[in-house]
Amino acid sequence: MRILNHTAVVDSLFISRILGEPEKYIGDNTVETPTLSELRETMNQNDFWLVQYVESASEQELKRVVSFKFVDGDTGQLSVEEILIHLLTHGSNHRGMASRTLAINSLERPKDTFTRYLHQAEPSRRTGASI
Repeated sequence: MRILNHTAVVDSLFISRILGEPEKYIGDNTVETPTLSELRETMNQNDFWLVQYVESASEQELKRVVSFKFVDGDTGQLSVEEILIHLLTHGSNHRGMASRTLAINSLERPKDTFTRYLHQAEPSRRTGASI
């Protein structure tokens, strides 16, 4: 839960930075661990926003440079495109860590791979394949 909460918090921080809005968090995780339903809601909201944003972002918007302060106080600059790549790799890394933790404890791991997403989003990829 802490690993996934960290991912949700970082997503939220960078969404705020893209929007130029005040950040909701002062660290890269929260003091209190949210409930599973609270975490799911935050992750769903972030995911929905990111998908909607990417679907409508122009090439110019993706190249826009965002200046910000990391939660440790250091300053940084990334293009929107770089922020989105960071969120993808950061989230994938931590979801993998969470999945590994489940496996170590003999618990079922979610089927949340990129290939699974593509086949759910575009079912024709399953039926159109010739082997």
